[in-house]
Amino acid sequence: SIELPEGTDLTADSLVISINGGEPQTIKLSDATFDESGKVVVSIPASAIVDGTPVKVDAIAVDVAGNESATGSDTADVDLVAPGDGDNGSDVAPTVAINSGDDDTINADEKDAGVT
Repeated sequence: SIELPEGTDLTADSLVISINGGEPQTIKLSDATFDESGKVVVSIPASAIVDGTPVKVDAIAVDVAGNESATGSDTADVDLVAPGDGDNGSDVAPTVAINSGDDDTINADEKDAGVT
């Protein structure tokens, strides 16, 4: 999401964004989607999401007279490999230990004794 500069006119101004240095895209703020905190929500196309490669978004607010704000940028790391799939050599899968007594069934007495 992108926080707009103070004084931005949500009915007339635009936001120009660039994802990973790509072709700039103009979003009319009157057509934009906002999150609960008032920031503009920007969808990142799947083609821009590559495992292990950060995604960078640059944004400039432009008013109706063509005045531009300073460029704001943010970067997000992308890790699409689930834990345990070997993406960093020391990665291990989570384990779950179930203590259900000796018979793999928890009866009322075992439950009362804290067996889980």
